[in-house]
Amino acid sequence: KQMGRLSFPLEAFILTIFLLPLESPVSGAGTRGGYWKRKRLSITPVTITELHFYFHGTVSGRNTTAVKTASSPAPANFPTQLGVPMSLDYPLTQGPEPTSKMIGKGQGMYEAAEKTALTYSFTDGEFMGSTLKLMGRNSSFHRGGAMAVVAGTGAFRFARGYAFAKTRSSSPAGDAVVEYDVIVVH
Repeated sequence: KQMGRLSFPLEAFILTIFLLPLESPVSGAGTRGGYWKRKRLSITPVTITELHFYFHGTVSGRNTTAVKTASSPAPANFPTQLGVPMSLDYPLTQGPEPTSKMIGKGQGMYEAAEKTALTYSFTDGEFMGSTLKLMGRNSSFHRGGAMAVVAGTGAFRFARGYAFAKTRSSSPAGDAVVEYDVIVVH
């Protein structure tokens, strides 16, 4: 059986339900403060912000910024340590040098399968007190990958966008400096 277009009355019904005009406040489930309300929102201009910074991941030495939070069931000599979760508390800096001016912190979880949930908290400059939430595959060792910006607070309320990560330097111990280019619509 071949699937075709919906018949006109059904299409009209679907459009009526999902695309109701937002002319005035409406509430559901009776007239006495129903369980939902809808108001017309005024459209405000959006801002596009481009951010460029570095984070410093240190897993060796005294001042570690990432720690293993659980062990993997994989053998110790397994090449990727698949599934090993790490908790992160990375400094974000303006430049790639560790002595560069700190502008915030990158905090979150990373799994060796390249799954990442990060919150960037800005502690200096124009975006002080604001945060961005990133999720997705952290492909800092591969070209072309991007993580999604899924939320934000402060100056980045209602944020969405993407972040490109590129490893600038790394050590055999696993320490790394990662360069970020982030495009945020808010």
